[in-house]
Amino acid sequence: MKKSAVYPALCAASICAFLFSAGMTAASWRSQGETVNKVTMASVKGQIVEEYEQDQVVYPNGTVDKIVQVKNTGTADALPRVKIEKAWGSSRDVDGRLIVDPELSTDNIEIVYNTEQWTYNSEDGYFYYTDVLKPGDTTVSLFDSFTVNGENTGGEYKNKFADIIVSMEMVQAAGGGLSYWGTSFEELGIVYEQTGYVELVTAVDFNDPDKGFTFDVNEGDLFADFKNLVPGESRSQVVRVTNKWNNAAEIFLWADFIDQAHATDETRELIDKLLREYATVVITDDNGTVIYEGAVWGSPDIDSQGTDSMKYPYSLGTFGGGEAKDLNISLSLDPQMNNEYQELLGLVKWVFSAEADEESSSSDTSDTSSTPDTSSMPDTSDTSSSSDTSSSKSESSSKPNKSDSSVSSGTASSGKPDPTNPSTGDPAQVGMYAFLTLASLVMIPITYKKAKDELKQ
Repeated sequence: MKKSAVYPALCAASICAFLFSAGMTAASWRSQGETVNKVTMASVKGQIVEEYEQDQVVYPNGTVDKIVQVKNTGTADALPRVKIEKAWGSSRDVDGRLIVDPELSTDNIEIVYNTEQWTYNSEDGYFYYTDVLKPGDTTVSLFDSFTVNGENTGGEYKNKFADIIVSMEMVQAAGGGLSYWGTSFEELGIVYEQTGYVELVTAVDFNDPDKGFTFDVNEGDLFADFKNLVPGESRSQVVRVTNKWNNAAEIFLWADFIDQAHATDETRELIDKLLREYATVVITDDNGTVIYEGAVWGSPDIDSQGTDSMKYPYSLGTFGGGEAKDLNISLSLDPQMNNEYQELLGLVKWVFSAEADEESSSSDTSDTSSTPDTSSMPDTSDTSSSSDTSSSKSESSSKPNKSDSSVSSGTASSGKPDPTNPSTGDPAQVGMYAFLTLASLVMIPITYKKAKDELKQ
């Protein structure tokens, strides 16, 4: 009787060791792709366009032809204002500028202004154009000529020079540019609707574990609507993420460091301020849940899994085969930015990854989203890349530990590892199963030795 009692225990120990060891063999895959997105600043520039003949001989009551216009030479919609000053002088300097004689009155220089397209503000002395100039457009002329009134022109003006001095300023139309001058569209009688900006939807497609991600945009740039921006302006952008694979996969998003390799020594500091301070974004999912709110570059230098950093991968949820979800991005620029930031280009690097257990990736799952635990996150130390194109890669790896996600029973888990399922790959659980397996294997020679001693007795 004693002989037969030992062998069932030995057999059970061996089976237990096999089962526990099998729990460590579950495999998983991960596919990753990245995009380099561009944020560009507009330029607000203007040029005075004049047509006249300098140093004409003018007699009292004579008229001089002089056309004054303004051209928008920048890349943004803009509004100009012009100030006119009149002067008499006896000579010019080496650069051709009039040496003004303040003793000579300018009241005898008479100008008829165009008050249909220009309006005069007596408080600041400027003429404001009453329409918005598109890039490349030119205003109608503020005036076409001026006349020297003979009744008010005595001998003291003989052999003198008369100048009409034109100074011009221009502000952006969007982003509350007119507030810089203390006025508004309403006060100037302007009806302005921003055109040339069409909200676009850019696409991120996960194809399958082998083909990885593709980005249906120009050179992998998802920020199609964040171009030619002006201070104080706000824009919105939709990025549509689609799982084109037949099976379910969990998709993540995070931001990574990128070197602004195109920057010069003069512009690098300005670009850093643009991306890290002046340009901010709010990213939400289809349900309005805030994924990130902060500097447009994603703040990967902030060690946080909250909405103030994109350092760690954020789960966009488990996508069923063919399922698509939208990321809604709202960008705003600080109105206090000055002219130094014109025509700057900033790069923002985003990384997408998809993953699932091989065994369960063919199962359909329910929607879920979370921020994974730090133990499964990629290294986000400061690395550089100057590529403007997207890239994608796929790799097979142990399933990373993720937190605070849940799926329907019977599907691949996108949340915390199941304590009853060793295939989820939680490092703590793997260690536990490895320990139990080792303990079970150790039981075999011990039990066998005990059985052998009993047989001898």
